[in-house]
Amino acid sequence: MNVAWDNLGNVRALSQGRLREIAGDLERSTTELHATVDGMPVGNLSSFRTKSAAFYYTMPATGNIYGVSCTGTTSPTCTDANNTTVPFGGLTCTATEPRTCTALAVGDGFYLLLKPLSVGSHTINFGGTFGPPYDFPVNVTYNLQVVP
Repeated sequence: MNVAWDNLGNVRALSQGRLREIAGDLERSTTELHATVDGMPVGNLSSFRTKSAAFYYTMPATGNIYGVSCTGTTSPTCTDANNTTVPFGGLTCTATEPRTCTALAVGDGFYLLLKPLSVGSHTINFGGTFGPPYDFPVNVTYNLQVVP
């Protein structure tokens, strides 16, 4: 259960502190956490909360995970599939191909660090629920094969 928060949807860029506050509010809304490794429950999950340092990420100016296309450089204009303008404060984009855009973000969440798994098949299941006002459940299962 984790979140990265940036300025998508904000006309003006929010400060690192404000981005961290929003991400923290989302994580504090968590109403349930669960994790198992090969069917064995992992205990005390709430003690694994970690906040990242602020970071920058780069994405393609078009065909990105947000489904927006951005034109311009220091104050790019981003539009969605309906050609509706989508604000993205603080975003900067390159003018040369391949065009990319860079944004500030912060992360907050619950993370596990496991000891190395033995050779063979393993199943890791984890998730939880972000509570009101989000009401968003997450349940992820990894089926892993560790080879020598």
